[in-house]
Amino acid sequence: SLVVEEGDSLQTQIAPGRGLFKIRLADKQGRREAAGLLVQRRYAWRGYQVGGTHGIHPNRITLSASNGDEVVATIAVGLDSMAGLFVDKLYGEDVDRIRALDRRICEFTKLAIEASIRSKPILAALFHIAYIHARRINRCTDLVVEVNPRHVAFYERMLGFTVWGAEKIDPRV
Repeated sequence: SLVVEEGDSLQTQIAPGRGLFKIRLADKQGRREAAGLLVQRRYAWRGYQVGGTHGIHPNRITLSASNGDEVVATIAVGLDSMAGLFVDKLYGEDVDRIRALDRRICEFTKLAIEASIRSKPILAALFHIAYIHARRINRCTDLVVEVNPRHVAFYERMLGFTVWGAEKIDPRV
């Protein structure tokens, strides 16, 4: 159950007896840095390297879920523009096929959840708010994500995604 709170956040319960978490726009330097550090830590745990923290980009927002002062999850939403999307580096031709259909594309990137938090409500809330930003506010018609091959089935089964491009090795991670 989501509850709108006064101010700049959305609040929901993590799990019965475990307190509340808040979904916020990481619009302040400290929030962006905390989200970036979580991404770096979680990706490094899998042996991936991620460059930089979440910076300010005019066509990209970062959302973070926090439990108190601790950022426990994050996701970035990128809107297509003349600068393109992160996904263009590896899947530019595939994304161009969608663009050729005169569609409005966005991407979800840099999803990370703290290892100690196994909470479907946090993941659901992050995706829900990201969806509202992309679809309802910015009228995007198509969402693309680059995922590790072991996560493909989850995205297909739980979120209704369809594989659009062949598996490729990403030198960025």
